[in-house]
Amino acid sequence: MPNTYYGIKDTGAGETTNIELEQHEPLLYPPGKDNGTEEAGEDSCHQDLSALRLTLYFIGIVLLSFSCFTTLHILLSPTAPSMEPSKIFPELLYSPVEHLVGYKLQKFHTGFFDDEEPSVFDGPSTDAMDDAWTGLYDIYTYAISSLTEEENKRLPDPTVPSFGNMSRLYGGLDVFHQLHCLDYVRKAIEPERYGNPHSGHSSLARRRASKDLPHVSDTEHVSHCIDMIRQSLMCSADISVISWYMPEASSPEHTPRPLPRFDQTRMCRDFDSLRDWARSRTPDAEGLEGVMPHGDHAHGHGH
Repeated sequence: MPNTYYGIKDTGAGETTNIELEQHEPLLYPPGKDNGTEEAGEDSCHQDLSALRLTLYFIGIVLLSFSCFTTLHILLSPTAPSMEPSKIFPELLYSPVEHLVGYKLQKFHTGFFDDEEPSVFDGPSTDAMDDAWTGLYDIYTYAISSLTEEENKRLPDPTVPSFGNMSRLYGGLDVFHQLHCLDYVRKAIEPERYGNPHSGHSSLARRRASKDLPHVSDTEHVSHCIDMIRQSLMCSADISVISWYMPEASSPEHTPRPLPRFDQTRMCRDFDSLRDWARSRTPDAEGLEGVMPHGDHAHGHGH
C-alpha cells in the first residue's frame, strides 16, 4: 500500500515539513467482524433458503398429487348401493305437502297463569270445545285427502285405489289422525258427558259400526289412540328447553320453590297451511261413502 505524504507549513521558520501518513483501506465491516467469516455466513444462509424452497416445492407437489388422486377416486368410484343417511340432514320420506311446510314462533298455552289468554280447548268440555276439536281434524274435511297417481307412486307405502278406481286414491296427513286420537281419549275420560263407551248409546260406541274391524272394542280403540300419541310425541321429539321460574310467595309464611314454565315459545310448523291443503284435497262425499271406517257418522262429527 503506497504511503501518502502531506505537506505541513511551519509558520515560525517559513519551512515546510513533509509528514508521512499511512493510508488504510476503508472499514467495510463493523469492528470485530471478520471479512471471511461473514462471507461464509452469507453463503450458508443462501444454501439454507434454497433447501427450504426445495422442501416446500416438494411438499406442494405431493399435496397436489394427493388431491388429484382423491378427486379422481371419488368421481370414478361406483355409488354404494345403500348409504346410511346423515344424522344432521337425513333423507326425508316423501310427503305431498313437503313444499308447504313453514315455521312460526308460537307460545304455548298452559292454563296455569293469570295473564294467559283463555283457550277454547282449556277447562270443562262444552259444545264450543267439541266444535273446536272437530274443526281441527274433521274426518270428512281434513283427515282424508285425494292423491294423484304421481304422488302415490312416491309414497314409501303407496295407497290402494278405492274399489279399483284409480281416480280415488285416498290418503291423509297423520297429524289429523293424531288429533282425532287425542280427542277420542278426551271424550273417553268424560263418560258423564259423552256416555259410557260400553252402553251402546255414546259417541264412542259408534266405533263398533266398522265392519272391517269388528274385533276392535272401544276400550282397545282408546288404548290404540294413547299409544299412537305416545309414538308420535317420541317421533317428533320436541327439543325445546323448558326453563324454570320462581313464583311469588302467597303469604309471609310461604317459601316458594322453582317450578317449570311450560308456556315458553316454540318453533312450530304452520298447521294452518297444512289444513288448507287438506281442505283443497277433500274428496267428494259420494266417493267416501262405503269406504269410511266410520261411515255411520254424521258429517263433521269425527267419531
